[in-house]
Amino acid sequence: MEEKSWTVVLFLDDKTVEAIPSNWIQGQLCYWPSLATEKLLQAIRKCEPVNTCWPSHNIKIFRNATFDDYARARAKAKIAEETSDLNSDSEQVKRKRVQKILSSSESDSSYSILPSPPKIKKKNCKDDAMMKKSVLNRNNDEDEIQIDPFIGIENRIEKQNDALIEVWPNVNEKENFNPVCKACIERDKSFKTIFEQIHIIRGISIDILSEVKDLKKNTNRSNILENKCTFYTMHSNIKFPLKTVDEIDVLEGILNGEDDFQLLVLEFAKIGGTNCYNFVKRVLSTSLTNEMALQYSWLGRKGKLNFSKLNIAKVIINAAEKADISQNRTDTEVAIQTWLKRASDRRNSAINKKN
Repeated sequence: MEEKSWTVVLFLDDKTVEAIPSNWIQGQLCYWPSLATEKLLQAIRKCEPVNTCWPSHNIKIFRNATFDDYARARAKAKIAEETSDLNSDSEQVKRKRVQKILSSSESDSSYSILPSPPKIKKKNCKDDAMMKKSVLNRNNDEDEIQIDPFIGIENRIEKQNDALIEVWPNVNEKENFNPVCKACIERDKSFKTIFEQIHIIRGISIDILSEVKDLKKNTNRSNILENKCTFYTMHSNIKFPLKTVDEIDVLEGILNGEDDFQLLVLEFAKIGGTNCYNFVKRVLSTSLTNEMALQYSWLGRKGKLNFSKLNIAKVIINAAEKADISQNRTDTEVAIQTWLKRASDRRNSAINKKN
């Protein structure tokens, strides 16, 4: 299991200092999630895994600035807000911060205010000229110019005015930017836009594939239900009306399949009726013999079998709704219960007719 650690870094876009999970850092870039304040605080403290789809920002990593304790990292970050030396325990020369990250009342172990994501600040020609001069001077042995990130842009320009003129002779106060600055800004904007579009396209693609899968499944089911095949033709071994409990058990096993269940619902719905009881009577008369009906009651009372738990009972209820015969489920259940109760009367009536 990877150990958690936090690193104190400087966001170059707005010169803010923060202790962030070390696994959010890749090279000189930091991936920063776009989350609400409370969730962002939890993500930092829990050292959540990095997601490369997050927006990225340029950073500077302080020397010896990685810690395995978040409270200690935050304490060092507070020192870095006032001084460029993380190892300093005493207050040195205070430098102006561009953005206040945490309130002065927060403690080392608990923080109620979370830093806002760094905001990208447009560079002008003076900024780029100064950074260019800094890069060139790093190659010199004796004349290396140290650029303190906590000193404002204006102060640095005043100190290195001569060097700027040597590097960028075309820079003057009337120009807002030069072509190099504009090209870099446009390039950064283009890359960021491309990354955002890729993330959006990926999400859309996943949604489309899910919809296509559902559409394919529904299409296959519709082909079955549109009378291309019927329940009776698919299961010719089932002979209605059912005469034994074993035959009912076979039908129950078949109706466990969703497609077969819907097929029988469609077949029963076609039977129709003048009212709910008439519909139930027509369906059950073709489905069960009266001798089988005598063995069942709706709830299985008086030693009889429970009809309400059978799949065929659910099929009849759904068929009544599909045919717009029943106002609600209860009406269909009452009609089935009544038909089962009258099984004895139907048997006596049949016997009297024979005599």
